Amino acid sequence: MQFRSLRELHSFMTTPDMLSNVMNLLPTGTYLMFQILAPLTTNDGMCGGMEKALTSFTLCIFACFCALLAFTDSYVAEDGRLYYGIVTVKGLWNPTLENSGLADVAGSTYVGGGGKYWIKRQDFVNATLAVAVFMTLTLLSDNVAECFYGSLSPNLRRSVPILVVLVIGFIFAFSPPARNGVGFAISTTQISLVSNPVHV
Repeated sequence: MQFRSLRELHSFMTTPDMLSNVMNLLPTGTYLMFQILAPLTTNDGMCGGMEKALTSFTLCIFACFCALLAFTDSYVAEDGRLYYGIVTVKGLWNPTLENSGLADVAGSTYVGGGGKYWIKRQDFVNATLAVAVFMTLTLLSDNVAECFYGSLSPNLRRSVPILVVLVIGFIFAFSPPARNGVGFAISTTQISLVSNPVHV
């Protein structure tokens, strides 16, 4: 993302676009989902061997899910429907697109968009940073911290997540706009197209 002047930079930083981009890239939904399950898997922080294994397994599943979300996107087809999928080297993959008869669809992949739906290096960067935030927040949350390392300083538990979120949130703020994937905010253009489908 490039700015031609300080005025453009200031304009971007004082508009909802910046906050929206950060909120889309940070794994807030995945983190909240894990926090609902954490008291159950950790037995409210009083862990034995079984609870530690179950919590570790749940953490891995959620971390993988968090990374996968960074590779999802969506597009509005000519029938007015919004289709979600996974970005690949060829385009946006969605098994429901197969035999759909839609334009720019090859097999199960939407190949239109001029390369917008190709997997990019930034997707891997976003996935890595999102997982880093998720793991930091969850590993230092009360129940998980008590389960794995109860002797850890409470001050450290509180300060490290804040620092990590601030640093990575700042990076995300100046990253390219987030994809409109699963669980992400739909862009204004997409809302308009869904509300007023194009008929051919």
